[in-house]
Amino acid sequence: MSTMRNADGQELFCRIWRPNTEPKALIFLCHGFGEHSGAYIYDTFVSQEFLKDGYLVFAHDHIGHGQSSGDRVHIDHFVTYCRDVKQHVTEMKEKYPSLPVFTYGHSMGGLISLRTAMMYKDIFDGVILSSPAIIIGTDFLPRTKVFLAKAVSWLVPQLEIATVDGTLMTRDEEVLNKGASDKLNWSGGVKAKWTTCILDSIDFVLDNANMIDFPLLVLNGDADKICDVSGAQLIYDKSNSPDKQLKVYPGYFHELHSEPGDDRIVVMNDVRQWITERL
Repeated sequence: MSTMRNADGQELFCRIWRPNTEPKALIFLCHGFGEHSGAYIYDTFVSQEFLKDGYLVFAHDHIGHGQSSGDRVHIDHFVTYCRDVKQHVTEMKEKYPSLPVFTYGHSMGGLISLRTAMMYKDIFDGVILSSPAIIIGTDFLPRTKVFLAKAVSWLVPQLEIATVDGTLMTRDEEVLNKGASDKLNWSGGVKAKWTTCILDSIDFVLDNANMIDFPLLVLNGDADKICDVSGAQLIYDKSNSPDKQLKVYPGYFHELHSEPGDDRIVVMNDVRQWITERL
């Protein structure tokens, strides 16, 4: 664990997981809304699966999340997330210049990873999107709440306009209980300015999808009510990459890597195989 200062002088809380052998590649974990880099699922499952294959895994808490600085789950400009990712990844690439770098971005983190790769060419050797925030489900953000956010975001940017139903995240009750008891997770609502920032970034990504020319793996469950599977399909269809794959998991909820039992293992095996084939 360590910290770094971003371009605004804010402190980002960072983590790194090292394999027992010389690493074969770097993987940046880009967490989603309200989460943090040390969420137990990353500690005990996602990172461990990558470590088995000899990958060095690293992550940070986005501004306003976990143990990083900033107003909670608030952002003035979405590209701040991307700029911070670029800074962190660049620092790691300088330490391991011969290793390829992949990103595993979940939900909001998928949108961050995607836009970062579009803004900073060649920063990643492959982008993996887990339930990317492209088409936001109306169970998560009803249209009335979106309208409210657009109306008030400049006046009261941190107004909480919608609550998050945690039961939509996964079918695994144990995961839900542990997530609810994690005090570093955000337990409040979605804020107005954050909403407009993420919607603007979604528009940018879709309007400029021809810039997506890097290796791309898109994953989504067809029962995801947070980030609709149609968003994954849209990115896959609009992207300009000659190397792209889309995997849809029947009956899976939002957090693919948190689904019960063997279901999560199926997802991670697909991810690990995809990375291995691109080494």
